[in-house]
Amino acid sequence: MHEKQPTEVRKKQIARAAQEIIAQQGLGKFTTSAIARAVGISEGALFRHVKNKEEIIQLVIDELEDTLFRDWPPQHPDPLKRLGMFVESRIKLLAEAPATMQLFFSDQLMQAAGPGGVERIREMERRSMEFVMSCISEAEQKDMLKKDIHIPHVLLMIFGSIMAAVSLQHHQNQAMMKAIQQERQGLWQTLETLIRR
Repeated sequence: MHEKQPTEVRKKQIARAAQEIIAQQGLGKFTTSAIARAVGISEGALFRHVKNKEEIIQLVIDELEDTLFRDWPPQHPDPLKRLGMFVESRIKLLAEAPATMQLFFSDQLMQAAGPGGVERIREMERRSMEFVMSCISEAEQKDMLKKDIHIPHVLLMIFGSIMAAVSLQHHQNQAMMKAIQQERQGLWQTLETLIRR
């Protein structure tokens, strides 16, 4: 077993372990004994840091939000560059915290979150969507988009590309994921070529 840690440190470890379990094994394997085992503590010690599974889910949502919106929002005067920074940061995050991205794009966490947690997850989705929409709208107003480009199509291209990368990671297509990680700027450059005037 691991040495004694302060509660805040343990809570982070518990949240990350729970994220991994839910993302990789599903809610059926999300048990307090599995989390304790992953953290390297006894189940009794786990309950010295958290009250119940509901609190663990809230910690997972906190961790998800902290990870997704660190250094938020991307800053650049060119709205398409800002959009590129968003895409590249999400792809980079997929390499650094794959469970975070898998949870964000799955319904596993939603099923366990309860009404308040579901609303928080939906708010994270809205923040991401509104940011992308604001970049695309600004680019359109500045006449930076190709003439036949429709905003909903661009939105689908952006989120579809990120979701496809998450799916490849989840299905452990290592060769493809390595290529995407090495070329994450290339992914955005390809998308930008399709939309920028």
